Amino acid sequence: MKRKMSALMLFLVLSLSLTGCASADKTKAGPEQNKSQSSPVSSQISQTGTAAAAGEINLEESYDPMITFEYTKDMLYEMNEDNEDFEIETDNSGSIFISGRISRSPAANEKGVLEQLCMIRSVLGLVNPKQQLEFSPGRSSEDRCVFPQYHAGLRLYGSQVTVNIDADTRMIYNVNANITGTDVLAKIKNTPLMSEAEIIRKNESEWPGLKTEELVLYNVKEYKSEPTPAYIAHGKDNVLIIRASDGKIIDLWSSIID
Repeated sequence: MKRKMSALMLFLVLSLSLTGCASADKTKAGPEQNKSQSSPVSSQISQTGTAAAAGEINLEESYDPMITFEYTKDMLYEMNEDNEDFEIETDNSGSIFISGRISRSPAANEKGVLEQLCMIRSVLGLVNPKQQLEFSPGRSSEDRCVFPQYHAGLRLYGSQVTVNIDADTRMIYNVNANITGTDVLAKIKNTPLMSEAEIIRKNESEWPGLKTEELVLYNVKEYKSEPTPAYIAHGKDNVLIIRASDGKIIDLWSSIID
C-alpha cells in the first residue's frame, strides 16, 4: 500500500512539475507572441509616417568641406602653359568651361574622373563633389562622363558637370560645368508637396494621358528663380514642368523633334 501511495505521489509531483514548465514556457513566449502580433501595427505606423512625410520635403542640406588638395585657377594655367588655347571661361549664367587639362594623371573610369573634379572643386563652385554630384551612366559614354548635381536627394534640373576624355590616353581635355551655387541652395525652404496622383488629377482635363516622370529641383537661371520642387511630366506631344507645391505648370516645350 505504501509503495502504491509513493508511486501516486511521485506521479502527482511530476504532473505538477510539467504543468509548471508549460506555464513558464507560455509566459516566456508571451512577449514574443505579442511582439509578432504588434508587428503589423508598427508597420502601419511606419507606413503612415512615411506617407505623412511625403507631404513635405526637407530641402535643407549642408555639405562636408573637403580638406584634400585642390588646384587654384593659377595652378591650372601653369599646368597648361604649353597649351596656348587653354582658358577658364565663365558666362553670364555662371556656367564654367575649362578647355584643357585639370590634372597631370589619366582618369581610368568615372571614379577617377570624380576624384579629379574634387581637385578643382572651388573652381567649379562646389563644396564636396562626392556629395553633390552623381555619375549618370545613361548620359555618359567611353569618352564623356556626365555628373548631374543633386541637393537633398533631388536632381537639380539643368545643373551638371560634363567631362570630355581622350579615349586613348584617358586624359581629361575639357570640362563644362553648369552648377547651382550653395548660396542659392541655402535659400530653398521646406516645401509642401502634392502627390503625383493629385498633380495628374489637377491637370488631366487639359492634358489627357499626362504621366509624371521625376521629381526634381527646377531652376531656370535665365529667370533668376530659386530652385523649386517640380515634376517632369509628359503629355501627348509635350514635356511639362509642374510645380509640386500647387500643381501649376511653370514650363513646357514640344517633345516632337523636327
